[in-house]
Amino acid sequence: MNAVLFNAHDVVLLCTMLLCVICAILLLQLPQPSKLHKVFILGFCLASFAIPLDILINFGAGFHPWIVEHHLTLIYMFEFGAWLQAPMAYFLVRSQLDKDFQFKTLDWLLLLPLILNTSHQLIAYHSLPLEIKENIQSTMNIMDLSVTLFFVQTAREIFRVALAIVSVALLVRYANLSESNQKLRQLSWLHVLAYSLLVYTSISLFNAALLTAQVVTKSSFPVGHIGLLQNYLCLTCFIYLALQLHRDAVKQIFFKPIHFKKGATKSGFNFAHIKTLEPLMLNNKVYTNPELSLDDLAHSVGVSPRTLSGVINGHYGCSFFEFINGYRVQEAKRLLSENANKSTSVLDIMYESGFNSKATFNGIFKKTEGMTPSQYRKSMCLHKVTGFESRAS
Repeated sequence: MNAVLFNAHDVVLLCTMLLCVICAILLLQLPQPSKLHKVFILGFCLASFAIPLDILINFGAGFHPWIVEHHLTLIYMFEFGAWLQAPMAYFLVRSQLDKDFQFKTLDWLLLLPLILNTSHQLIAYHSLPLEIKENIQSTMNIMDLSVTLFFVQTAREIFRVALAIVSVALLVRYANLSESNQKLRQLSWLHVLAYSLLVYTSISLFNAALLTAQVVTKSSFPVGHIGLLQNYLCLTCFIYLALQLHRDAVKQIFFKPIHFKKGATKSGFNFAHIKTLEPLMLNNKVYTNPELSLDDLAHSVGVSPRTLSGVINGHYGCSFFEFINGYRVQEAKRLLSENANKSTSVLDIMYESGFNSKATFNGIFKKTEGMTPSQYRKSMCLHKVTGFESRAS
């Protein structure tokens, strides 16, 4: 078989689909405020995967004829992605910002266009005999299609842009009301997602309006070139999102827990540096900054990163990340055991301690304490109850 199914433009779509899968995996590594949040992650990634696949099936220069010949039923099968993506992104933003988010009856209205379009496709196309589908695909000319279809497509893009704008507005409002710059940094991936969606859907709306004008006026506009631009822009956005998620979700996956070994002191460093370092850790709690780096801490101490690394290795017998994560675990233990934090979620305590990955937090905590943070909290509660009972008796 010498036929070429995919050209360079098609490879862009295939790469975008692959990145959707990667982003889904990375997103699921982040702390989940609720079970619904995980559903919205999967829904958004599924929709984002379906959009380039739908474009590839319907417009791929070599792939579309092959689909028509071998898998005709797949045509229009993945159109749902364009109707589902923006609502899932909107719900994703809301559920991330509001840990008490609940899916309400009115929220179903945002899924109504998807339901109506899917129902129409099932009745108007997918229920047709195979022979009629073959005839439709072999004789289809975009300029001969009903203009109503293009107005519907434009309305869909207006709907998507509106939800993207609302999502960005929610993030801006949250940033203005939030008192914690730390949590805002932890939501950097969400800003990338929302703003990328706004840019992408805005270009989609412009192209849909241009295509509608082309059909109505029988003129010629560069809709094909703009469509290709959309595809490349979408790939760029998902590359950026994947990089941001990699930084937020798995940056510390291989960090080891701290084991302070003050007896492992080595000569060759100035103990005045220790006197400067420890107040920063104990009083200023600089370790609660999840973005804290060796360079940042060295700057605060007033030494070079190499010198500080030698001080930590020599005096504490551990690496920089072991040193920082050790303090974070101790802070988490303190917060988990305090009665004042009884109603505070483990996730919030994780953030307050300086961790920004649930997997990292649980892994390091368990290696250090032999149990998960939730188990530690329960054990502390049990200890307090039994201690009270023993004193009462």
